[in-house]
Amino acid sequence: MKESRAFLAVICLATAISLYGQGDFKPGYIIELNQDTIYGEIKSGSESRNAQICVFRSGTDAEASEFRPGEIKAYRFTGGSYYVSMEVEEDGVKKQMFVEYLVNGVADLYYLRDNKSETYYIRKEGEDALAIADIRLLKAVFSDCMEIQSSLDKATLTHNSLISMTEKYHDYVCDGEACIIYSKEASRIRIHVGPVVGYTMNFFRIRGNPTFDIIDFEPCTAPVFGILLDLGFSRLGDHLSFQLGTGYSKQNFEGYGEVMSFTGNMYTYDAHLDGSFLSFRLGTRYSFSGKRVRPSLGGGFECSKFINPDCYYVRDLYIDGEYYSSLTWNQNPVKNPLFGGYLQAGLDVILSKNLVLVSAVSAGILTSNPVTLVGMPGFQDRFRPDMIPVSIQIGIQF
Repeated sequence: MKESRAFLAVICLATAISLYGQGDFKPGYIIELNQDTIYGEIKSGSESRNAQICVFRSGTDAEASEFRPGEIKAYRFTGGSYYVSMEVEEDGVKKQMFVEYLVNGVADLYYLRDNKSETYYIRKEGEDALAIADIRLLKAVFSDCMEIQSSLDKATLTHNSLISMTEKYHDYVCDGEACIIYSKEASRIRIHVGPVVGYTMNFFRIRGNPTFDIIDFEPCTAPVFGILLDLGFSRLGDHLSFQLGTGYSKQNFEGYGEVMSFTGNMYTYDAHLDGSFLSFRLGTRYSFSGKRVRPSLGGGFECSKFINPDCYYVRDLYIDGEYYSSLTWNQNPVKNPLFGGYLQAGLDVILSKNLVLVSAVSAGILTSNPVTLVGMPGFQDRFRPDMIPVSIQIGIQF
């Protein structure tokens, strides 16, 4: 088991290193300080990273250039988020940041998320941008429009609410063009869910008791059925998402061991564990770039439980090579849930805009809190089960 933990630690480190250097370029353009517009591709990142740097290249084979706030006027992903360079104040210090342009109208609405906080800004023509830390400030900014004051009482510091209020203000005070909305709340959350099927191989053992320490359990293979939910947020970028998965399978473990006593007697042990097995996973996944095929890496926390298992082991005694007696104990060493972590590598195939074929290979390490059971007649022992689940799954997400 120590080797397995070391192996997983190495995989985690390699995963972290690979994720650090990966990114996805999307079609977009930059606007230079002289107002020239250059089309190409922009590296997509989390909202906090997009506020600090723009990585741009003129084409797939071109060398990428990095632009800091103030070095270009603005940049935008085609049909997506629009960032402009603007001076903001934080803790009394003024600095240039790329703020997301949400609404372009009589009053412009901006959004900034950095590593510490998130802030909305309102700016009227000819005025400095004002950080909206409270709805009362927004009411003061829009005080020249009494028609929306009652609606502002119900407003909240969220994309949907502030975009709606800014749009209403523009419609009342502007007799000309309609305002332009660059971002909507609906695009900030991505939810995909669907069924998965697969096959699992579980390696099982029980520690903490001399009897079970000598028993080798055969790996159990079985089909598994489940549901997978994938949840992403634009503020984390297009690559990172959270996953919640469930799985059901039937597990049947058979084990055997033998030991010679100091008197020369032979003891053999046959162990049996059979039951329904439920597993739950909560983790993160990073998807790499790709138009139709997207590799991914992920990992997280796993909790599993045997449901009403049939557990027993039989001890046979041989004296001078001849069978002498047999004893059977019905005990349940897996009363407590098994918990631990897992890693996975996957491959997604984009079938259509709303249909994805997902597949993944995963491995984990699970253990359990010890349980106290009668290991031998009249004696109590502590049992701690361990499991290494290895599985391959395929499914459809909508």
